[in-house]
Amino acid sequence: MSAFRGGIALAPNKQGLSKPITVVPLPSELVFNTNKPLVNIGDTVLAGQNIAANTIASTSGHISDIQTHRSHSTITLIPDGESKYTPAITNAENPIAAIEAAGLTGLGGAGFSTLKKLQSQQCAELVTLVINAAECEPMIACDEALMLEHAPQVISGINTLMQITCCLQCIIAIEDTKIAAINTIKQALVDSANPKLQLRVIPTRYPGGAETVLLRQLSGAQLTKSQRPADHDMLCFNVATAYSVHHAVANQPIFGRVVTIAGNATNQPCNVSALFGTPLTHLLQHTNNLPGSSTANPPTGKMTIKIGGPLSGRESNASVIDLANTAVDPNCNAIIIERTNQTADEQACIRCGNCADVCPESLLPQQLFRYQSNVDKLNEYQLLNCIECRCCDLVCPSAIQLTDYFKQSKQILQKQSQLQVDAQLAEARYAARETRLVRKAREREQELLEKKRKVAIAPTPAAMDIAAALARAKAGLIKPSDKTS
Repeated sequence: MSAFRGGIALAPNKQGLSKPITVVPLPSELVFNTNKPLVNIGDTVLAGQNIAANTIASTSGHISDIQTHRSHSTITLIPDGESKYTPAITNAENPIAAIEAAGLTGLGGAGFSTLKKLQSQQCAELVTLVINAAECEPMIACDEALMLEHAPQVISGINTLMQITCCLQCIIAIEDTKIAAINTIKQALVDSANPKLQLRVIPTRYPGGAETVLLRQLSGAQLTKSQRPADHDMLCFNVATAYSVHHAVANQPIFGRVVTIAGNATNQPCNVSALFGTPLTHLLQHTNNLPGSSTANPPTGKMTIKIGGPLSGRESNASVIDLANTAVDPNCNAIIIERTNQTADEQACIRCGNCADVCPESLLPQQLFRYQSNVDKLNEYQLLNCIECRCCDLVCPSAIQLTDYFKQSKQILQKQSQLQVDAQLAEARYAARETRLVRKAREREQELLEKKRKVAIAPTPAAMDIAAALARAKAGLIKPSDKTS
């Protein structure tokens, strides 16, 4: 195992591990923000039924409302409290069919379909299955909680993944500070008695759990932005996905996930199990963490709520209305609620190089910042390899939020790439039009030549009269008087 370059040693601060995982009660309504609804208002649906593209109902009930917005649609489902499954789930006879019926989506952040990932690499000469149990970002502890409380089920799911992928070995990568989780996984491995599974303890250093960084540590493989782990004979899943695979194969899929609630503005940091579609207001009210619901934490500083980790998460408006319209989805591994004092004003870059020292992808953030609008330079300095870990933000003495600039620069590259695609399509359409016009011109020319040929072959009536007259003359049928006249 090779150590990765850069990164920062951050305090784990896993506040939510102070008590067991809590199951959130079924809310009065579930909200799904999605695209292309496949249901109508009033429809009755079952758990596991597709209600929109890449979206399944997490319980049974009826559709009460569908709202169409500019960028997405919102489907509201009223649960019936019975959690009736679709027949495809209860009748699944093999692991792939069970995973397909459960509509299992990866729970590691990217939200890629687990079924498609498995089918694309099923028994395709893969060598190593990697289970990412690092969970390197501070505060997030949902995977660690699963390992502490459900290690046998996690290992069972891993064995199923090994069976499907035909990998020769499996590496479970976990950080060295997760002592209790290491012990529970070790015991589960002993009980499993599968010699192909091995536990690999890695140093606790952020962002050691990022996929590209983790695979580099384990195998030395250098993944570019355009590559997948399969390009290096590996396949990577996280702990929560393995846990979900176990339940799916048992024909009892879990249409939800464990979510960490943490931050200095929470009243009770915890890990909770919630169905997909559970509004964040319901989640936070149940755990007594809804902003403004308690005076235990005095309202000082600016309130921020992030969906995801404190570094990698996306910021959400703290208003009750926005929280009600935001719901748990496969990518929602944490809700971080914090109050921060006024941050330092951004200053000019002094080109100290601190950002380059901590970049795990060996990029030059100061150069990317300098050329933030220069497409050629952004490509030259490999902006797309940035994993947006925010290590550079943490060490910048000028308080520059470099990652925010890089996200904007990526949008510039995306627009430029789209313009190139559009230009290529336009060029292809123009070439096709020119080819079509040339073909039609040739066809018209051929038609004209054919008409001329037919005219030459079929003489006119006048020509026929002349030919007849000549024929009579030759036959002596024309009298001398006819000649003089």
